[in-house]
Amino acid sequence: MNLKRLRLIETITLKVRILKKLFIISKEMKKRGGNAGRLEQRSQRRDSIRVEKLSLRDDLVKSWGLGEISPPTEEEKMKFYLYYHNLPWSYLLEVKKKYWHGNI
Repeated sequence: MNLKRLRLIETITLKVRILKKLFIISKEMKKRGGNAGRLEQRSQRRDSIRVEKLSLRDDLVKSWGLGEISPPTEEEKMKFYLYYHNLPWSYLLEVKKKYWHGNI
């Protein structure tokens, strides 16, 4: 077979695969409410995560204030009181495990 023909066939099959994937994606987007629905669901997920993180942070801060658990280090105090908006889940869970599971 000619090399030009082979390249042409490969590019056509590639375009067909891409079009098939685009069709599947657009069909699923319509099923879930379009782009606006997808953005709304994403914002709801992010809000629920934000609320959970804030409640975990508030729980630790209240426990430190009441003396239920040992006081935090200066670094942790600074992070929890000033930069708590940007704390990742892994750090929050690590600190919770450090103080709550260490006191049992």
